[in-house]
Amino acid sequence: MEVWVVDNASADGGADLVAERYPWVHLVRSGFNRGYAGGCNLGCEQQTRGDFLLFLNPDTEIDPDCLTRLLEAFDSHPSLGIAGCKMYGPDGNSILHVGGVLDPNGLAHHLGEGEKEHGQYTGLIACTYVEGAGLAVRREVWEDLGGFDEAFFPAYFEETDLCRRAHQAGWDVAVVCEATIIHFQDHSRQVQSRAFLELFFRGRARYLIKHYRPWDWLTRYLPAEARWLFSRDSKYYRRIALRTLWQVWTGTPSED
Repeated sequence: MEVWVVDNASADGGADLVAERYPWVHLVRSGFNRGYAGGCNLGCEQQTRGDFLLFLNPDTEIDPDCLTRLLEAFDSHPSLGIAGCKMYGPDGNSILHVGGVLDPNGLAHHLGEGEKEHGQYTGLIACTYVEGAGLAVRREVWEDLGGFDEAFFPAYFEETDLCRRAHQAGWDVAVVCEATIIHFQDHSRQVQSRAFLELFFRGRARYLIKHYRPWDWLTRYLPAEARWLFSRDSKYYRRIALRTLWQVWTGTPSED
């Protein structure tokens, strides 16, 4: 096993701390913030040797058996190209993610989110995409797909894009429920922030424009988007959603 840490031009001294306390870790320093996709790609450009790659966010803590469970799943399922982990909140019992699905208009949903753990999710669960905070991939799949698409800068939907391309190449995507990770994110606060919403809907727009053909826009996106826009659920989000779609479509710079 090798551990690589990519410092994406942070300014909090974290890279120096890694270099000082963990000399066995391979540290890669970027001179600028490459975003999630760019940072991951930079790490994989190094002389890594593993047949499998596991990408982790810096605010994650993996279970001691996580790597073993992932490797067992890959060995037992030769068609499994990308494997995700079951994600818990900081309490270790509240589920954040057991795979993701997309509505026809590209809105993302995490399976199991908000549920308390009582053994309801086990084994492999096939899904549309897995959370990038804990994403494992076969090296051959990674190399064939060319890694993450860095156009999804700085974050969001790059893992969804990678999983879609894996599906299209004939690989399975699933969550390995026995491979668990705690994700120390303040999700309830994050998803209500303007910064998150701008990035999320901008990523959604890039994903739709990249993968949807004219027929998809007419038969999938428009009916689903219309239902969502006229629902109460979209009241807080609809303006940002429409504006970011227009900005990405036309190449108009964001207002920030």
